[in-house]
Amino acid sequence: MMMRATTVATLLVLALHAPREAAANKKAIKVQGFVKMCTLSKKLKTVQAYATNKLTHWRAKITALNELHEDLTILAKKSARLPDDPTITVIRLLKHEAKVLEQKYHNLAEAAPLAATVAGQAAGAMDEAASIFYAATKHGSGGKYCLEQDNAATKLAAATEISGCITEDSAPVTAAADAAAAEPRTTDITTKWAEATVAAAAGQGNNCLLTQADNNGGYLDSNEVSDGIKWAGGLLKFTTSQLSGRPWVDTSTELAAIPVLNSAKQQLEGLAARWRHTTSTIDNLLKLKEPTEQTFTDIDSNENVLNPGGTDKDLKVTKEQLEQIRKKVNNYREPLSAAGKLESSRNSFHLQDLTTNTTVTIEKVNAECNKDTQGKQSYKTKEEECNKAKDDKAECDKLEKQGCIFNNDGKKGEKCTLSDKAKDAAKEAEKQPGNDGKTNTNTTGSNSFVIDKTPLLFAFLLF
Repeated sequence: MMMRATTVATLLVLALHAPREAAANKKAIKVQGFVKMCTLSKKLKTVQAYATNKLTHWRAKITALNELHEDLTILAKKSARLPDDPTITVIRLLKHEAKVLEQKYHNLAEAAPLAATVAGQAAGAMDEAASIFYAATKHGSGGKYCLEQDNAATKLAAATEISGCITEDSAPVTAAADAAAAEPRTTDITTKWAEATVAAAAGQGNNCLLTQADNNGGYLDSNEVSDGIKWAGGLLKFTTSQLSGRPWVDTSTELAAIPVLNSAKQQLEGLAARWRHTTSTIDNLLKLKEPTEQTFTDIDSNENVLNPGGTDKDLKVTKEQLEQIRKKVNNYREPLSAAGKLESSRNSFHLQDLTTNTTVTIEKVNAECNKDTQGKQSYKTKEEECNKAKDDKAECDKLEKQGCIFNNDGKKGEKCTLSDKAKDAAKEAEKQPGNDGKTNTNTTGSNSFVIDKTPLLFAFLLF
């Protein structure tokens, strides 16, 4: 009798348990969420490629700018005539733009590796999830699958739609290190997910062990892991409440719930300013290296751009003047390039500069300016120098070589005056070209100085 009661009890338990297994959550997931995820993964894997491509192009431009600056400097130094203002402005602009772009280059080169690593980590988490779910689908039989085609209650037949993540063999798709790519943006991450993708994720299939939520062999044991399991770094999450909830996280509103993807967004925000640089001025200047006639645009700049803290002076180079400068550069480069001697010519010029006493420094320029202006002061300036001795005869006598004499009959406080002979000599000197006693301030700022009207002006501007 007891055995019969036990048998009945056992059968009752089995009967009660059978419906529970049949109703177990084993829902397949519609592929549309994976499609969106893999589109994002593919974009994140281009961060390094885009940065590398940008750095490569910038390095080429920096080199070209420096070579143009070098060749125009050589041409100007070898010329017996002082370069015109447009040429001097272009030489200075070439150096300025090269320095600015060089700094941008280093800033991007410093930040890109970490950004690419974080973005790649986020993409890797997505690829891994896609790989597992697709493998469980491709190799399932008898209606067992985890990824379901959109608008059809059948399993996903190929990995084509999720090729941003994996290959047909479920292998992760790697990023091409040197491929040109469109700029990865934070909006690639934060674009709002369609409500149908986020909410209506459950498919018709009901035989996926990866989503199974019970205590009978599924990943989600209803007695132990009721909080659920996160996939793709937290982008996909489902619990024992089945897929009828919202398994996909909407990155436009809940990004903080996906730490690795949130970090990738922050890295892209930091890169945005680093890899964007307006190069219209540079592109205009680089036309100077072309061998044929170019369509230039006028250059409008300012002295305080090239020399921070300098005067507020407009600098303009017309497109016609730029074309003339291009011709000069081409006429210099063409025969040397044809003979394969352009680089050796540059090296020879630098060697000559280093081994001869022709290197121009600010100190040398100042010394030459002072030497060149001695004896060229105006009559009034010389008179003022004498008057400084006032009524002190001893002090006045010390200035005798400068033409000063002591006049007892002079005004009180001004008895030391310039002799008539010295006055005549000073007035005669003022009549000579360049001896008007006036000076010309070429520039201002930390490296500024006052220089007489001599060809040393161009030497200062070039170095």
